[in-house]
Amino acid sequence: FDVFEGQVYPMFDRDIHVIDPFPIPKEWERGLCLDHGYRNPTAVVFLAADYDGNLYAYNEHYEAGQLVSYHAGRIKGIWGDEHCSPIIDPACKAGNGINGKSVIDEYRDHEIYCRPGNNDVIAGINRVSEYLQLDEITGKPRLFIFRGCENLITELQQYKWEKLKPGTDANEPERPVKTHDHAADALRYFIMSRPQVPVVPKEETPPIRADKDRIAKHLGGGRRRSPVF
Repeated sequence: FDVFEGQVYPMFDRDIHVIDPFPIPKEWERGLCLDHGYRNPTAVVFLAADYDGNLYAYNEHYEAGQLVSYHAGRIKGIWGDEHCSPIIDPACKAGNGINGKSVIDEYRDHEIYCRPGNNDVIAGINRVSEYLQLDEITGKPRLFIFRGCENLITELQQYKWEKLKPGTDANEPERPVKTHDHAADALRYFIMSRPQVPVVPKEETPPIRADKDRIAKHLGGGRRRSPVF
């Protein structure tokens, strides 16, 4: 019943992609992404990557009608005292007509050092879809979301394509409906910043690994990485 016509991410399944929270190991990489708004919500998604490159959205901040100073405080409250460098909508580079400052400049004033993301919508949707898709070998996706990230979960479920008007050219590019997509957009900026995962040729496909407890598996090995993207 969660799948409907025109859904951008029909492969998204609460029973598969939404998991119970667990303590994020300190060795895992962490990062965050931000879609800024005032009348519309500012959405911030906090993510971690395990040793296999799987992503876990473990927290979110989602609120409208607040200034940059407020959002910066909320981000620091969740992120901690480490250097903070979110991936943000590249439109936030533009300066305003009053003092010439951009949204990125305003966050920098509060020691949140944002990096402009890639806003190629269709390419980004394709990349997110790859992370949601179940792997042929493991039977698992590469993106998991903690149950507390309700706004991200809801948006991924409800994100849909615009309906083509009668008489529209069949080659007209598809566009998603631009509403209730702020956390989904932030996630898209983040995943577009990740390196493309190479495809293993079928003849070199490794054997299926035993299905162990997910957390024990992640903590069991692999090279260590810097804890912050």
